[in-house]
Amino acid sequence: MIPCKGGGYLLAGGRTVDEGPDAFLIRTDDAGELLWQQVHAWPLREDFLLALYTTADDGFFASGQARPDPGGYRFSAMRFTSSGDTLWTRTWGGSPAQGFLR
Repeated sequence: MIPCKGGGYLLAGGRTVDEGPDAFLIRTDDAGELLWQQVHAWPLREDFLLALYTTADDGFFASGQARPDPGGYRFSAMRFTSSGDTLWTRTWGGSPAQGFLR
């Protein structure tokens, strides 16, 4: 969880639905009321976010792990606007034993 420049907080992690965790991003106001949420899931649904950063334009950068195929985990990075719109998503890596931390 990190404080947002315009007030409120940004939270990230994983949300388990059916087959496994999906990457989950939530923005709240100062009182903790939900402003928006984003869910990002690759086909194998073993995705989660580990780190958050604010950007100079009040947007956000999130990073974590994704498993888009049986080939292994990949480093995942996502860029969002302050209103939660996705600007881009990228993944790198892929060995079965690969894991990434902040």
